[in-house]
Amino acid sequence: MSTTFTNTLGNTFNLTVNVYAIKNVKEKTGTDIGKLLNEEALGLKKLTEDPVDMCDVLYVLCEDQADTFGMTDRQFGESMSGDVYEAAVYAFIEAYANFCPAHLRDVLKQGLKMGRQQTESARTEFQDRLEQLDIEK
Repeated sequence: MSTTFTNTLGNTFNLTVNVYAIKNVKEKTGTDIGKLLNEEALGLKKLTEDPVDMCDVLYVLCEDQADTFGMTDRQFGESMSGDVYEAAVYAFIEAYANFCPAHLRDVLKQGLKMGRQQTESARTEFQDRLEQLDIEK
């Protein structure tokens, strides 16, 4: 699994979560990513379900890299959609797992793997249902 993602402009970003990154994200966004796994991972669930907050966190984590590409916060957000956004969320979770102690890292990576499998199953089921529609009636 990867801690990198490429935005719609072709810029590749590598995510790293460490204590300084957690502090920086909290100071700049008010989101404490150090506590995402508290309360049955409710914080992680809420963050990944809110594309605006998630993108703000991603921008702070990628800010130095975005600066090298000459990207503003707005341009970064505008370059995040669809598959790119999904890849960025997965990269964030992978980077976050790498930060966690081993006993949490393994559980989080297993959860990430299961989440990807569920996403693929849901996509396949949705595609099958679409194919069964008879739109000529």
